[in-house]
Amino acid sequence: MKEKQSSAPVIPFERVNERVAAATGISLRTVARITNEGKLAEESSSKIVTPGKKRKTRKDKIVMDNFDIGVLRRKIHEFYSCKKEIPTVNKLLRLLKEEIGFTGSREILRQHIKKIGFRYKKTKSNRKVLMELNDITAWRALYLQTIKRNDETEKLPVVYLDETYIHSGHTAGKCWQDDDEEEYTRPQLLEIVNRYKPEPVYAVDAILKGLGHKISRLPPYHCDLNPIEMIWASMKHKVAEVNIGKPANQMPEMVQEAFNSIPVEEWRNHCAHVKKHEEEYRSKDGYLDAPFIVELCSESEESSDEDSQDESDEEFNSIEPLAIVHAEHNYSKKI
Repeated sequence: MKEKQSSAPVIPFERVNERVAAATGISLRTVARITNEGKLAEESSSKIVTPGKKRKTRKDKIVMDNFDIGVLRRKIHEFYSCKKEIPTVNKLLRLLKEEIGFTGSREILRQHIKKIGFRYKKTKSNRKVLMELNDITAWRALYLQTIKRNDETEKLPVVYLDETYIHSGHTAGKCWQDDDEEEYTRPQLLEIVNRYKPEPVYAVDAILKGLGHKISRLPPYHCDLNPIEMIWASMKHKVAEVNIGKPANQMPEMVQEAFNSIPVEEWRNHCAHVKKHEEEYRSKDGYLDAPFIVELCSESEESSDEDSQDESDEEFNSIEPLAIVHAEHNYSKKI
C-alpha cells in the first residue's frame, strides 16, 4: 500500500528477504532459515521438509473430581424433581459456578455431562431433553434395591471397598507396536470383540461368593454413594499436612497413621450422609420414571453433540409430571 502511494519501493528490490518478511508478516530470521533450507535441498537434490501436521494441543486443565461429579448429577436430577424444569448447559453452568466455584467453560461442562452418562434426546416437537442413559439408571436402581433390601430384611454388614493412589508417579505413555498395516478400524475391532467375548468372571467375586458374601457394584461416577470416597479425601489431607521433605519409603507409614487418626464418629457421619443420598436418589428416580407432558422419540433420534451445543435456556418451558409414580423396578442387569 505504501509503495502504491509513493510509486516507489519502500524496501529496495535487492533486499529480497526483507521484502518477503514485510509482505508475509513473519520474522526476517525465519525467512532466512527457510531460504537456506531451500538452497541445501537444491544442492542435495532433495525436498524441503515441511512441518508436521500434528500440533501440540492444550490439555484440559479443568478437572472435576468425584465430589464435583456427584454434585453435577444431583443438580441435574433436582431440575426435574424440584424445579420441574429441563436442565440446560447454561443453567447448570451458572449453578455450578455459584455452588462449587466451577471455572470451566460451557463446552467443558458439556463434555463432563456426556461423560457421566447423560444425553440430549429429541422430543416429537423437535426439542431436546437431557436424559440419563438407561443402563446407568437401571444399574443405580438395582444397587439401591439391594441396599434397601439388606437394610430392611437381611441386615448383613455392609463393607464398602474402593481403590485410590497417593503418589506422584507417571504411567507409561508409549508402548511397542509392530509395523504391520492395520486391516480393521477401531469400531470394527470392537464389534468383533463384543460379539465373541465371554461374560467376565472376576476372581475376587468368586472368592467372596465362596465365603458367603454378596456383591453389589456401584454404577460409574456415583462416589456420593460410597462413604470410603470421603475417607480417602480425609486421609490424603492428613498425609499432605505431614508430608514435608520426607522420603518416599515413609509413605506407607504416614498413610497408616492417617487412617488410624480418623475417628469412628467420622465414619458414622459419612455413612449417614450416604444413606441420605440413597433416599434422595430413590425419591428423584421416582420423578424421572413419571410420564412427562413432552413425549420422547426413539433412541435412534438422539441428538448429536453438535446439536446439543445449540440448546438454550429459552428453548424449554417448565414441565410438570402427570403423576408421581414410585413403581418397583425389575431390572435383570448382572453385577
